Amino acid sequence: MDDRRLMYFKDPLDAYARGEVFIGSKENSYTVLAGLPPSTQGNHWNHGITIVTPDRKFLFACETEAEQRDWIAAFQRVINRPMRPQEYAGFCLENSRNALRQSD
Repeated sequence: MDDRRLMYFKDPLDAYARGEVFIGSKENSYTVLAGLPPSTQGNHWNHGITIVTPDRKFLFACETEAEQRDWIAAFQRVINRPMRPQEYAGFCLENSRNALRQSD
């Protein structure tokens, strides 16, 4: 995670991220939940995390409970921190991308 951007990669050694998730603040309706929604297909992960954004939910799976606790704590620190003015550019960009996806 790079400040408010969670980047994900196809392979851990890839030079470039496959994509990223912007992590906003609780004032902007972002939350982190332990576990995955019960309706998740193939839900055999015992240590899931759900990031709830104003537009969608992102699901992540951890291999251990300790890893899950560490990630939840890291997400919570970011979500609990008020956004700085310069971070709103990333927030607006993410909302614009989501609006474009929904209009397709």
